[in-house]
Formats: sequence, C-alpha cells, structure tokens
Amino acid sequence: MIPNAKKFAYGLVMASQKLRHYFQSRTIHVVTSQPLKKILTRPEASGRVVAWSTELGEFDLKYVPRTAIKAQALADFMVECTFSGPQDLTPEEQLIQTPGKWKLFVDRSLAGKKCGAGLILSSPEGFEICQAIRFDFPLTNNEAEYEALLAGIELARSLEAKHLRDFSNSMMVAKHFSGEYEQRDPRTKAYTIKVKDASLSFETFELSQIGRENNGRAYALSRLASAETKSLTGSIYLTEAKTPSIEKNNYLEIDQGTDWMTPIRSFL
Repeated sequence: MIPNAKKFAYGLVMASQKLRHYFQSRTIHVVTSQPLKKILTRPEASGRVVAWSTELGEFDLKYVPRTAIKAQALADFMVECTFSGPQDLTPEEQLIQTPGKWKLFVDRSLAGKKCGAGLILSSPEGFEICQAIRFDFPLTNNEAEYEALLAGIELARSLEAKHLRDFSNSMMVAKHFSGEYEQRDPRTKAYTIKVKDASLSFETFELSQIGRENNGRAYALSRLASAETKSLTGSIYLTEAKTPSIEKNNYLEIDQGTDWMTPIRSFL
C-alpha cells in the first residue's frame, strides 16, 4: 500500500470516529488525490486495511478526485478581497473624500420674496452641525450662497478648525474665489474679498463646486429656511440674518473739543 495513501485512509477513519453522528446521517464526499476507494475495496487487502474498510463500510462515502486548486484559490481570493474603493466613485464623489479635514456644504433656495440657505459642517470624526439661515433682506442666489459660506466659515472658526474644505452648489462662487471668472458686480466682489479674508484664519482652505445630487441635504435645509415654519427639529439650528455681511456697521463718532484733559491725552 502506498505510504501516503495509508496515512490518508487512517485520517479518514479517525474523522469518521470523531464525527460519527455526521457520517451516519449524511452522504460524505471525500475529496482526495489519493486512490482511497481502490485501496479500501480491493479483495487482496489485509491487516489494518481490512479493518478500516469494514469500519467505513457502514457509511455512505463518495470519493471525489481533487482537481487543480491554484486557479480556483486565486479566483476565490479575488472575490473575497475585492473592495469598492475610490476607483468605483465618480470624480465628484472622490472630491468629497477628504480625510483629516473639516467639510462645509452650503446651498441656497429662493422662493418668491423669501430666501434661505443651508449649511452642514462636518468634523473629521463625523460630527455634524446643521444650520438653516433665513434672510430678512433681498438677495440674489449667489449672494445667498456667499452668506451661507461666510456663516459656515465663521462657525468652523469658532470651533477652532484648522483645515477646511468647502463645497458650494454655485459654480460662480467657486470660480470667483479661484479667480477664473472676472468680477464686475461690486457686491459680488465685496463678498469674495470677505471670504478670502476669512479663509486666512485656517491653515488650509479650499472651495470647490459640486452638483446638487451630492449636496442634497444642504439644499433641503435651505428649503426649510425659506419656508413659513417658525422652528425646526432640535438637531437643526435656525437663525435669521437681518443685514448683509458685507455692510459695515454704523458707529457713533464722538467729537470731543479742547478741554483741561486735552494736554493729558496728548502726553499719554
């Protein structure tokens, strides 16, 4: 008897003894490259082989030849270890994948005379702040986008964010910020200057344009802000803006004449 075949036959016998209840209730397929069936059923077998053949005879065993497994193993490995990665994402979805940075999504909604904006600020750990802004003054779509952007930047600055990436639905806002589009409107130019000044508070700052299909939540917030509702759910903050961000605050200028304190102030 072939030595390797004898080892395999002995292993099968040991398995049948330890798993007897499984062998008795099922058809067992023995996948092997050894000629076990021929060895265990030949008439001239003697000694231990006869005992093993008798012991295994009570079970329903089917011997299946083992085929080449290298190609199948490689195929199984590819199936089990293939994961969806950035190559499965659209370019815009890959753009949004910014690990280690705060992300700000802004959008606006104009419904008749009512205008609102929505912003979602997300930390690198996934913590989100959702805010809806209702404007009590007339704005264009791009101006409302700028207002939401400035509000989100101020919120990120208050949370001491160091790296911020903003996503806006407005291509005009993104192109104005990058300098690709020429600015002719004085108000738009003032908004762009204010955004650039605010961006200096961060170590890294980027502004990109994305489609509404990837910015739907911010757009939904802007629709809520422009609606008639007085309040939103507890997880969404609703604020009202009374004046545009680019308007300077009025200060009362005090004109002091000459008195006995004038020389003292001049000395100090």
